[in-house]
Amino acid sequence: MKTLNAFCDKCGDGKRYSTSASFQKHIDTHSKPQHTPTPWKHDKRGGDIRNKEGMLIASGFRYENAAFIARAVNAHEEMLNALKLALKTMYANPDANMDMITGCSTTIKQAIAKAEGK
Repeated sequence: MKTLNAFCDKCGDGKRYSTSASFQKHIDTHSKPQHTPTPWKHDKRGGDIRNKEGMLIASGFRYENAAFIARAVNAHEEMLNALKLALKTMYANPDANMDMITGCSTTIKQAIAKAEGK
């Protein structure tokens, strides 16, 4: 089997990969979340934060802070995508029509509502 001399410029690991698929799998780790998968939930009785299976992620927070952290983490990806859409739609396309702007606005409002816990 032929060994690739692929080099990851993000981590500089200098590893040799046996296939282009194994190298792609390594590269994909840079674009995937390197944190506990969402959704996160706060404990209604205290300041613990848990994943969807109930595994403890963090503890010792005041209830309000735990609720805020979980809400912010859960809204992060959607908010980021909405903002990217806003930039792409509103600024990259100076001829954007009202339907495009309205669709973008709706997406942004939904992401904001999620971040606010509504």
